[in-house]
Amino acid sequence: MTSPEVLLNNAMFRRAFFDKQFQSKLVLSVVDEAHMIYIWGLVASGLGKKITSHVKLQDRGVFRPSYGDLGARLLAAHGVPILLLSATCPIAIDKILASLRILPEDMTIIRVNLLVQKFD
Repeated sequence: MTSPEVLLNNAMFRRAFFDKQFQSKLVLSVVDEAHMIYIWGLVASGLGKKITSHVKLQDRGVFRPSYGDLGARLLAAHGVPILLLSATCPIAIDKILASLRILPEDMTIIRVNLLVQKFD
């Protein structure tokens, strides 16, 4: 378990993560808050100044721009499935997939309404 910043910026972690022995045992890469791949990718590129979520956070500065750079690193783990989790990404799904170079035929979307409860 790590953060985007460690995956992208820590040479020791990168050596361990991309080691052939470690990669042979890696079964899943998980990205929580996957919508941040799109949002902070826009912020880092300067294109995010017009999006609502950036406006809400602009007084705090750039929070986690490394999310926008995750695609290339996750793709380096060849053949390892990626689980993207987000409660708020329907609008950005296409952009997230493009950033990660994931083809629509290589993915499954599971949508769950957490607000609806069934009582038996």
